[in-house]
Amino acid sequence: MKRIRLNHIINFVMFMYVLSLYMFTFRTEWTMLSNSLAAILIGLIWLENMKLRKKLVFNNFLFVFLLFIMACMISVFYSIDPGESVAKVQTLVLVYILMVSLINYMDSFEKIYFMMKCFAYSGFVASCYILVNADFTTLVRYGSILGNVNAIGMVVGISSVFCFYFIIKSEKKTMKVWYFLILLTNFIVILLTGSRKALLFITMSIIFLLIFQEKGKLRSKLKTVLVCAVIIAVVFYAINNVPVFYDIIGKRMTNMFDFVFGGGTSEGSINVRSGMIFWGWEWFKERPLFGYGIDNYKLLYNSVTSGAGMYSHNNIIELLVGTGIVGAVLYYLAAFIVIKDIIKASKLVSKTLCYSFFVVIVGYMFMSVALVFYYQKHISIMLALGSVIYRLAKNEKQQE
Repeated sequence: MKRIRLNHIINFVMFMYVLSLYMFTFRTEWTMLSNSLAAILIGLIWLENMKLRKKLVFNNFLFVFLLFIMACMISVFYSIDPGESVAKVQTLVLVYILMVSLINYMDSFEKIYFMMKCFAYSGFVASCYILVNADFTTLVRYGSILGNVNAIGMVVGISSVFCFYFIIKSEKKTMKVWYFLILLTNFIVILLTGSRKALLFITMSIIFLLIFQEKGKLRSKLKTVLVCAVIIAVVFYAINNVPVFYDIIGKRMTNMFDFVFGGGTSEGSINVRSGMIFWGWEWFKERPLFGYGIDNYKLLYNSVTSGAGMYSHNNIIELLVGTGIVGAVLYYLAAFIVIKDIIKASKLVSKTLCYSFFVVIVGYMFMSVALVFYYQKHISIMLALGSVIYRLAKNEKQQE
């Protein structure tokens, strides 16, 4: 009988945990199950590390992110509602423990590839679950069965980016076809969520990867430009000419472009969020250095509107109001360190691998204007994995 090794158990628990991030993490009644899987995974990782007597890895990203958490902790003492701030700090500490564990576990590119597959397949399972449970007799933004439709759209976008990586890199045609089918399913679900952010995120990510995975020959570049033009044309046609897509996301995209490039829009959600940014900026100017306490934006917003418990829908504003310039700069500095290391790693190993993480992380940073994610596990895991790629690349080069 073949012996079950510890790393096989870790791989199984890791996949189940990533799957739980898609299926349970945005549903409060199931959050405890996902957190329990995280605790088991963390325990198994450190058990293996002790068994193999691995040295502790504590990189620059972890150091700066720790400073960010400390800034959030300090904000508890002057926050409007310390209870809200304490709860958010607890979440950040747990996420940090997970990131430290993953960074110390990832000692080979094979483990990175496995994690990418976990996200690719988990996103596919979530997409299938949404489609199977969707009631297409009623036209709504689908995906709420798993939580906030914008958040679901974005995390399915992460899955899609990694699917596209495996389409490019898989040597077997059957695997290319398989990952293409996953990507297609995910893309349909992204459209059905009605998430403008997710649509822009996945479209621009694929175009970026197409451009930067080429070798630089003129013919290849022209071919890439043509493929990118086709992708844009297909997306534009689908959201404007397929009735279900137009009603769910086509109108929303038109309203967004009208707001950005035109004279405004009558869409309520855009105008409300514009007002949230305005109020957030005003509050930031009153306490620019340290803010009002992490996760306290919603309390301030409730004082001027009837939007009880509404967060800012803007990662930058959320951090500026909560922790001031200090906290906001520390968070984005941590992300910048990872992005810089990924770019350095791209000179040593596969550009497509490096830029797959690059587009996810940079994509989220650009979406800061319309998304709050500083405490979310999906992007935190991406940052943790991205922070180890340069170290692995250097080790691989030294062993050659």
